[in-house]
Amino acid sequence: MAKIIKNMKNKKENFAYETYKSVESSTNFSSAKELQEYRSLLMDRVYKKEIPFIKKKFPKGLGSTLEVGSGNSRILYALEKENLITKAIGLEISPSRSTFAKEWKKDLKSKIVENICGDIFSMDIKEKFDTVLCLTSIFPFFDMLEKDGLNKFIKKANQLLKPNGIIILESVTFKQEIECALSYEGKVNLWAEFKKTDPFQFNLVEYVWNEKKRELVATTYNTMRHKLFIDGPTTKKWHMEESKTIEKKLSKNSFQIQSVYGGYNGNTYKSNSLEYIFIAKKIKK
Repeated sequence: MAKIIKNMKNKKENFAYETYKSVESSTNFSSAKELQEYRSLLMDRVYKKEIPFIKKKFPKGLGSTLEVGSGNSRILYALEKENLITKAIGLEISPSRSTFAKEWKKDLKSKIVENICGDIFSMDIKEKFDTVLCLTSIFPFFDMLEKDGLNKFIKKANQLLKPNGIIILESVTFKQEIECALSYEGKVNLWAEFKKTDPFQFNLVEYVWNEKKRELVATTYNTMRHKLFIDGPTTKKWHMEESKTIEKKLSKNSFQIQSVYGGYNGNTYKSNSLEYIFIAKKIKK
């Protein structure tokens, strides 16, 4: 499948590349055991959230699938194991994450997932798919990467889908983080501890919320568990659209909304939901 994709003219590296370029680097793991524990943790997450949801909503599977922002390809590998995809491409902007995914593929003996390092806005993709996935809070990045980026992505996703193909968009809404920031005049510092199987121990993050522009910026530091090393700062930027605005962009680009959920529990989206999942079908213009 690699022959059907080629790089377009290289673009200036953006914050998404800078943020993720060294994530899951092999140097983050002190031993093969630690690496395996981390992989197991990733799969535990998939089987608690994405897999039960997709099995229930798509019992016949997703067919040929393109995942944009696939990261370590954990979702695609789990879908392959459950026979929920026929073939797949994982497109990931981070070289280290793409490498991590390729090494994991060897160990899993995956036969139908291909990992490609690249940017959806600068790739010419020749194949057509049954499903386009954009999960784990990636799609709110697009407006921060390019002007009208989300609309451009949705338009391109339509072009990449076969007739009646499906697009699935998922993100957390960051409502709690935004509320915390608003309580402190738009800026708040938060921290959390990772599970013991994660090579990193603490996550320290500053959230800055611009209500007028509906932009959330997170500056993050991660501390290692077994050595004196701080990974950061890294910056993530999201443009947090209201649900109705996203639905309008999907409709504008010839998608018919099938469902809007408030998370992987399958409940209908409400204004206080902490996640949203949009499922839409490509329709004829």
